[in-house]
Amino acid sequence: MPNHDIFTDKESALIAIGAAVAAGCQPCTAYLVKAARIAGACERGVSLAVETALAVRENATRVMDEWAGQCQGGRPQLDAGFRAEKRPIAELAAVAAAAAVNSVPDMRAHLDAARESGATPEQIRAAIAIAGKVKTTAEREFAAAMGYQPASPEREVAAEEPKSCGCR
Repeated sequence: MPNHDIFTDKESALIAIGAAVAAGCQPCTAYLVKAARIAGACERGVSLAVETALAVRENATRVMDEWAGQCQGGRPQLDAGFRAEKRPIAELAAVAAAAAVNSVPDMRAHLDAARESGATPEQIRAAIAIAGKVKTTAEREFAAAMGYQPASPEREVAAEEPKSCGCR
């Protein structure tokens, strides 16, 4: 891991555990937990890094739930009949969501469910591609918000309603 001038190997591994857990990367998390232990991190330190990352991820989910509710303008009740009718698109949305949060277990479950609901391989690939575009845009917007690079052209006029989020 880089940043030897700023952090010790143990500190870098603990910070990386936080990022890996929040990103949903299971292989990264497993590797980094071992790396942290090799670098001298105690179990409480590893546990604190995991706990902290989960708290950030849970907060981000809660905040996004509130934001999506504001964007949506209200949430109608979804009955079982509607859910059953819309299952194919819901499963494709779940595939895209799993890709966006790097969740292999969710991806496996929703890939199977999407196939069972009639989604084609082409539709599944397209849903994953949409997730990739959304992730790229989200990373760019995050970087711009942190002052690392300019926002996408669609976001530069703050007073106007954006024509596109830049994902499509």
